[in-house]
Amino acid sequence: MTVDSRRPKAIAQAVGLKPICYNTFMNNAAQYVETIHSVEEAIRLMEQLLNQGIKGRGSSQGHPGRDGRGLRGRAARHPVP
Repeated sequence: MTVDSRRPKAIAQAVGLKPICYNTFMNNAAQYVETIHSVEEAIRLMEQLLNQGIKGRGSSQGHPGRDGRGLRGRAARHPVP
């Protein structure tokens, strides 16, 4: 998926949102534009990680791991009210 950085600007323009807006009723529109921008930025970063990989981190493959207790021990000692 290719991220189009112009989409949030086009949406803001379509709903009449300007860079400086004192109209409190436009808050939902501003949050919508911010959400679109954030989702597209997250997609761009994920694509970058998938294409380039994460450098400087060791692999967890080959690590023997260990058994854990999960939540049973904690839930028995600290029941939820």
